[in-house]
Amino acid sequence: MDTVICKLLTRHYLSQKEAKLTIDELTQQFMFVRNLMRYEFVETPRKYSDEAFKQLIAERLSILQSFGELTINKETREINLNHDLLKNINKKSSFSYLYFFTDLLSHLWDTYLLVGIGLQELCSAGHVIKETRLVEEIHKAAKILYEEGILPNLFCCLTDTIRTAVHRMAHLKMAEIKSYSTEQSSSISFIASDYKQIKNLEEATAVFIESQDYSESQMDRIREVIEEAVKNAVVTHLI
Repeated sequence: MDTVICKLLTRHYLSQKEAKLTIDELTQQFMFVRNLMRYEFVETPRKYSDEAFKQLIAERLSILQSFGELTINKETREINLNHDLLKNINKKSSFSYLYFFTDLLSHLWDTYLLVGIGLQELCSAGHVIKETRLVEEIHKAAKILYEEGILPNLFCCLTDTIRTAVHRMAHLKMAEIKSYSTEQSSSISFIASDYKQIKNLEEATAVFIESQDYSESQMDRIREVIEEAVKNAVVTHLI
């Protein structure tokens, strides 16, 4: 939870947006991300409701304020960060709770970013492929992007996390997974995505693109590698 709050805060102000971020706006963004990455949340309030999460967010912001990381305008509810801290911090010699929590699980955002792009490719082409093949090829693509120095953390290639992201987006109706029994008493799953879901996939992926600090050329390379990964998954499915 802290990682999502800090990620949204730092990316908003590092992107040099003129508008201040209010608590209500932060809460709205948090709820959207929470819905996308719900399976990754290990901390949830006893009563799973929007109001309960709003209270937790307010508590977390109060803690960050007590650490001197930010201030909150009580009248406008605007959140103001220490901009000198954000612009010139030396991560090796200085410590910031904002940066610590922002970077802590950044690889999860990368995993969901790759899966979102992969499902977009699947949706655009109208492919139906084995779920295991898609997971394997995105896993390989993540390692390629890490070796090229684009992705900063190799943990984003973990197949379990990739599979979790695929199933979460399927649960949100952005993709469809169908399982069939085989003669060996096991099952095999296929995944597809209706073109009607392309807008939802683009909106979901845009959240992860905006939250990560990738240049336009890096995003082009990420899309290129994932597009190739989906093609490979189709080819191996047909063999």
